[in-house]
Amino acid sequence: MNTYLLVICASLLWVVATQFYAQIGRAIPIYRFNFYKTCIAFTLFLGGAIVGNGLNVLPAALPYLFFSGLVGYALADLFIFYGFAKAGPARTLMITSFEPSIIALFAYIFFDHTINLGKLSGIFMVFLCLYFLALEKKKTKKLIDKEATKVLGWIVIGMILEALGTTFSKQAFIIDPKLTSMTANVYRLLPAFIILPLVTYFFKDTLSIKDLSMALRKKIIFSSIIGTWFALFLWVKAIGLPGHPAVVAALGSLSPFYASIYEHTKSRSLPNRYFFCALLCMAIGVILIVSSQ
Repeated sequence: MNTYLLVICASLLWVVATQFYAQIGRAIPIYRFNFYKTCIAFTLFLGGAIVGNGLNVLPAALPYLFFSGLVGYALADLFIFYGFAKAGPARTLMITSFEPSIIALFAYIFFDHTINLGKLSGIFMVFLCLYFLALEKKKTKKLIDKEATKVLGWIVIGMILEALGTTFSKQAFIIDPKLTSMTANVYRLLPAFIILPLVTYFFKDTLSIKDLSMALRKKIIFSSIIGTWFALFLWVKAIGLPGHPAVVAALGSLSPFYASIYEHTKSRSLPNRYFFCALLCMAIGVILIVSSQ
């Protein structure tokens, strides 16, 4: 049960953070923002690891952590955060919600991890929930406009890279059962300090914060703490616990549902029948995932 609670909490934090990600991504280049949030999160992860169990990790797990951070964080976030800025949080989250099926495929191909029928049925019900949610959004506003269509491919690439990173993160925890989330994220974030400055140099830009307003700096700090540090800490901790990573990702992919609740609450509008169908599918899916052994 702890695994599921961790994922749900991480998803809720992620929904809040994405609202700021979209605003920041429209104000400054994505690679600059990714570098700022990486610096903030890395500092917090490093401090937490030093205060906690230290930076000890089995050497055999390091390549998996580095590769996971390279593809699942440094590269994937460039594509996904571009989606937040151009297509909006709701649309990007809807597209990336198909990540569990990609994780299940990667886990089977690379590490021969299988998943039982009960949990697989739960994942299917989560997809059905998101399908009804898409219908609900289509009835209330245009789901994919011309601008969002242009970045669809980039978001899908980011989703695949993130799924690959999650799969390899899980394997690192299998190799080193004593590995903590704080320590794992320290090593996962290291490749970003190579990739992001190189991207910045390629675009002949600067990583200086002097040209940023105080309001924008506050948004960067706040969103980095709740979305990149705290949510990522909970997410990786959940990945490290026993269970198939696709199941964890399935519960994490319910972010669009939470975002829809937030939108209805904010606009004080009543949801239509598709929303309640999505709610029913979500409940059935969560029950199947939690109860299946």
